[in-house]
Amino acid sequence: MIAAVLLASGRGKRFGPDKLLYEVEGVPMAEWAFRALPPDMPVFVVTGDSRVEALARQHENITVVENTDERDDIALTIRLGLQALPENTTGALFCVCDQPWLTRQSVERLTEAFRAAPEGIYVLAWGARPGNPCLFHKTYFPELAALEPDQGGKTVIARHPGAVRYVQAQSVRELEDLDRRPNG
Repeated sequence: MIAAVLLASGRGKRFGPDKLLYEVEGVPMAEWAFRALPPDMPVFVVTGDSRVEALARQHENITVVENTDERDDIALTIRLGLQALPENTTGALFCVCDQPWLTRQSVERLTEAFRAAPEGIYVLAWGARPGNPCLFHKTYFPELAALEPDQGGKTVIARHPGAVRYVQAQSVRELEDLDRRPNG
């Protein structure tokens, strides 16, 4: 089984407050992330924001994993997500919540590639440019759980270049994240 971990614990320092509630085309940014995932996929959203939690609870397939730690530490967020996964999880799809143009079609293409040959690490890309989400086989879970503070999945990817498989997104815009508040 493939399960998704949504990393929603960041403090949005460059963007400003309420990043994941910022509306893109009239929809909160976190909601775009929820909609990009197939409704039959178990999803675990790691957050410390009660408003993001409330949005997540509107979806039947989403479980909230509370992160009460005040540090903005991606390694901790990854570890909390991994701890929440069901025992029969063979692959974990790690997604950020600030890619409002990510499509369900690209996510499904990524999971289909994994199911066809589940060993390895699958990364959504545009040409030679890697991005998010990334799908890790369970053999990488211990390494992900042992990441040092402020290290993310890219650290594990760099250690295993031969295991990485790139799956092309439908458009370059899908890989764009909103790290800074748009002008205007």
